[in-house]
Amino acid sequence: MTKHDDEHAELDRMHHDIVAPKYDELIVDPRQTLNDVIFKRVAKRLPARGRSMLDLGAGTGHMAIRFGRGYDRVMLVDHSRGMLEQARRNTAGVKSDLRFEVTDALGFVGKCDDRFDLITCVGFLHHLRADQLQFVFSNLMRLLEPDGRILLAEPVATPRTEPKAIQWWNRTSLPKFEQYVQLAPMPDEAPLNLQLLKDVYAEFGFATAYERRGWEVFSHFGGSSIDKLVIPVLDFLFGAEGVVWVGLLEKTVKPSGGPQSFLQT
Repeated sequence: MTKHDDEHAELDRMHHDIVAPKYDELIVDPRQTLNDVIFKRVAKRLPARGRSMLDLGAGTGHMAIRFGRGYDRVMLVDHSRGMLEQARRNTAGVKSDLRFEVTDALGFVGKCDDRFDLITCVGFLHHLRADQLQFVFSNLMRLLEPDGRILLAEPVATPRTEPKAIQWWNRTSLPKFEQYVQLAPMPDEAPLNLQLLKDVYAEFGFATAYERRGWEVFSHFGGSSIDKLVIPVLDFLFGAEGVVWVGLLEKTVKPSGGPQSFLQT
């Protein structure tokens, strides 16, 4: 990793350590209604049970909460101790064997020798350069069981502007995100180039089993019946070229060899 990478990673870790106590309230909860719609569709495409799950860039544990009950063992990895402490509290009702690893995700995938039936990466990959994406997917090929799945959800670049109907609906949520930004310095980051991401994971033998795009549509009434009625409609009408991409990957080839390195020095 370069000096700039180290500085960015440290700023990101510090940011998430500071915001961890408020993260669910300001970031996760406003997205809950739409996320329920999205991930219920994903769940239908996953096996009912599995042996092991890896949540890479686990944050406060919302992927483990959604899917962890279907797996005997769940590994949550994040470089922010504050976020994983919150994840530990959030996942107290998940009866699987939960393990929490405070470490750099790139180092983890390079050294891990376990195998997983489900690997989730949500809001993590857009922090990485192209060579780091190559490193991650070369190792995920090794870590994923032959019939396993990888679930991705990332912000992606789009030439479209947010539809006015969604802007209007989201207007009452803006103060929460302004409050979030004020909690701690934000690391520089940008949406992923979706075609680059697809080219990278295809290079290492993964195919898209399911994908969808959409705009962020925030709960207006605390997840009430009004939210549950309006948000799926807005998503259906306007989501086709939205800024959030969700993809479910499967293997197309069997892995060969050991861990590979594409990282710039």
